[in-house]
Amino acid sequence: MRLFFGTFASRGLLGEQPAWPRSRRTRTAGEGLKASGPFLLTLATAVIHLYLALSAVTYMGLNFGVMLFVLNGLGYLGLLAALQLPIRQLARFRSAARWALVA
Repeated sequence: MRLFFGTFASRGLLGEQPAWPRSRRTRTAGEGLKASGPFLLTLATAVIHLYLALSAVTYMGLNFGVMLFVLNGLGYLGLLAALQLPIRQLARFRSAARWALVA
């Protein structure tokens, strides 16, 4: 099967260019884990912040500390959206979003 994909599919059946870009390749398991790790950790952090904030409202009311937790959870969701969503206007903010998550 590899011989088929290595010969015919890479240059087309009749010698024409392939339909997919040459730079596309499949990810290995390690690369997939590296890509999904920050996504899952950021999502977990946002959910934890929002859960703690919403559960603290019943005990402490809506005070400054609770609002900080809500805004922090929403901020993590915003950074995650800037990193993951395929929106061209957000592409220039991806580097800043990565650095904000590191900090």
